Parts: sequence; structure tokens; C-alpha cells
Amino acid sequence: MARNSNDNNFDYDVNDLGGRRPGKAKKSDKNTEKTETVRERRPRDPSSVGVQITIAVLFVVALFLLLCLIFSASSNGQVVGSAGVFIGKFLLGFIGGTALLIPFIIAGAAVRFKRDYQKGRILWGIIFSILSLIFVSIIVHTFFCVFGSSSELVVSNGKG
Repeated sequence: MARNSNDNNFDYDVNDLGGRRPGKAKKSDKNTEKTETVRERRPRDPSSVGVQITIAVLFVVALFLLLCLIFSASSNGQVVGSAGVFIGKFLLGFIGGTALLIPFIIAGAAVRFKRDYQKGRILWGIIFSILSLIFVSIIVHTFFCVFGSSSELVVSNGKG
């Protein structure tokens, strides 16, 4: 092995570097350095304060939406206020009767939140909930249109 010594402080082996200068490293060397310097993630703690607060907030939102949907028919809005009446009427107008499932889906998400947080599946739970709501809304609307009379439909032949 040939040893080259340009400085007293820097001594290297030409064969180990593959004939390259000591200042330039191989690309594979840089890649291995990056994988070595990546920090490992801390394990998720499902009993943390943030998770507990999130669960409580989800339950409160579910309860508020349920109250909005139940009391949206009242015009004065004494229970949920004018904003609650607007939210209830908007959800019932946008999704229909299936909007009553939204508070239960949110409450179910709150019950499953600890487990989903620990396993890192929160996004999948949200996607599944939204797709389930859309699917159930389509099924309810289809059955309503097929089995309901024309006087029960919200819009029947453009007459209102």
C-alpha cells in the first residue's frame, strides 16, 4: 500500500479512497452518512395531555353538532344560538338526514383516538370516516328517491 503524506496532520491511504482526493467523498459515503445521522422518532405517548385534550374537544364538538342538528328547526335558537342554527341548517341542507351521523362519527373518532394516535393511523381514520359518511349519504338518498313518494322529495320535478 502506498502512503502519501502531504501534511503531518493528514495521512491517508490512496487505495482506500479509490484514487480520489481526500476532500471528495464517494456518493455512497454521503448516503450512508445521511442514514446514520437520521434520528429515531420517540414512541408516541397516548396518555399525554395533548391527546387527552384532543379527545375532550372532539366529544364537545360532537355534542355541539348534535345539539345544532336537533335544535336547528327552532327559529329563535335559544339553545345553540344563531350560529348553531346556521350550522345545523347548513349541514341538513348540504348532506340531508345523514348529517345526523356526523356527531356520532366524531364521537367514534374520539373513542378510537388514543389507539389511532399510538399506531399513527389518524389520517386513515379521518379518510375512512369521510368516505363512510359519503357512502351512507348516497345510500340513504337512493332509498329515499326510490321508495319515497314524490311529495316527500325535497325537489320533485322542479316544483319546489
